[in-house]
Amino acid sequence: MFIDTYRIIQTGIKKNKIPEDEISFYKRLDSVIREGRQRKQKIMVVGHHPVYSIGPFNRNLKRPYLFGRIKASNPDFPSYRAMISEINKILKRYPGIYYGSGHLHALQYFNTPDSIRYIISGAGSKEKKLSSKNISKYDEGLSRDAFILWNTGGFFAVEFSGRKTNTILYYNNGTQQCSLPE
Repeated sequence: MFIDTYRIIQTGIKKNKIPEDEISFYKRLDSVIREGRQRKQKIMVVGHHPVYSIGPFNRNLKRPYLFGRIKASNPDFPSYRAMISEINKILKRYPGIYYGSGHLHALQYFNTPDSIRYIISGAGSKEKKLSSKNISKYDEGLSRDAFILWNTGGFFAVEFSGRKTNTILYYNNGTQQCSLPE
C-alpha cells in the first residue's frame, strides 16, 4: 500500500493540530491494514519519508528555507513529527508489518521489539558521504535486529512466499547481497 507522505506533511504545515482530512486518512489506513490482516495477507506500507530511522538530520529549523517542502522534510518539523507518531501508532497494532521508505541517502533495516520491520532504501541514486566519526556515532548501540550501511548505493528486495518472508539487501551499488534476519 502506497501513501503520499509529502501530502500528509504539507497538509499539517499551517495548522496547530492534525487536520480533519488527515484524521480520516489515518482511520482509513488502519481500516485497510486491519482488513488485510483479517484476510491473512502480508502487508507493506510504503511512503517517501521514514517514520523510524537513525542518522544525521539538519536540526536547525530556524534557518531560512527556499521552499516549505524542504523544511517540512526534516523529521523535527511539527507536521512530520505528527505523521511519524500517527503512523507508528497504527503500525504497532499489527506485528509483522513492513514500512518501506526512501528520503534518507542510506540503507537501513530495523526489526523492532514491536515486530515492525522498517526498511529505508534511499541510497539507490545518491550516497550521502559521512565521516568515519559520524558513522561510528550513529552505529553505537545498534541491536542485532538493525542493519545500516552508509556511503554505498543499493536497494532491498522483500520476497513473500506462503508463510515465509525473506528480506535481501543488495549493496555496493547492487553488486553484493545478504539476507537479513526476520
